[in-house]
Amino acid sequence: MSYGDDQTLFMRLGRQTVNQWNPEQAGRYMAHIEEEARESKEAWAEGDYVKSVDGAVDTIVVALGFLRSLAIDPDKAWAVVLKANMSKVDGTFGPTVWRQDGQIGKPDGFIPPEAELQKLIALSMEKIKDA
Repeated sequence: MSYGDDQTLFMRLGRQTVNQWNPEQAGRYMAHIEEEARESKEAWAEGDYVKSVDGAVDTIVVALGFLRSLAIDPDKAWAVVLKANMSKVDGTFGPTVWRQDGQIGKPDGFIPPEAELQKLIALSMEKIKDA
């Protein structure tokens, strides 16, 4: 099982659509993403680490629900984004680039994940058309 599978079970038990294009449901999940992220940030600022961790995990849960509401396999999307992110630090484009704020930067030649994500979305749309 994966986190995506766990969320699929939750959604099915909650009588939500899964692996179907449902923009209304996806919109509700997007609102929850914003809400959970805001609550996590507020809890962190208040020093409430329990609520900030709970909110961070809830943000992941609703993000998975968003993806499932658009018939996107979260594990495949994760792999695409992870591959792009890892290329920033694995030597693919040379040494790791550090920004002044301490974050990892995008090296010259970095290939963002959008084109590969577009392929996943296209596959999702094909699956919907064939259903």
